[in-house]
Amino acid sequence: MALNVVSNAGPLNIENIQGGILMLNLKEQTIKELDELKPQALAKVYDLITELKRTNQAKKSKTTAADYIKVREALKQCKGSLSEDIMLEREDRI
Repeated sequence: MALNVVSNAGPLNIENIQGGILMLNLKEQTIKELDELKPQALAKVYDLITELKRTNQAKKSKTTAADYIKVREALKQCKGSLSEDIMLEREDRI
C-alpha cells in the first residue's frame, strides 16, 4: 500500500505503512505538524480524525451484519434443530 503525505517539510512517500518503524515515524511527524497548527486548523484535524474513526466503525458493523447473513444462508439448508443436536452431543457432559 503506497501512501503519499505532503507536509511543510515536503512529501513523504511510504510504501509499506504496516511497518512499525514507519508508523512511529509517521506518527511523530504528524505530532510535530499538529504542534505548529493554529487552533482553528487543529479543530479541523480533530473533526477529520473523529470522522475517520466513525466511518471505520460503521464499516466494521456492516461487515458483521454481512457475516451474519452468510451464516444464516449456510445454515438454512440444515434439517432439524441445531440446538437439539448440540444438546444431544453434550448429553454425556450434563
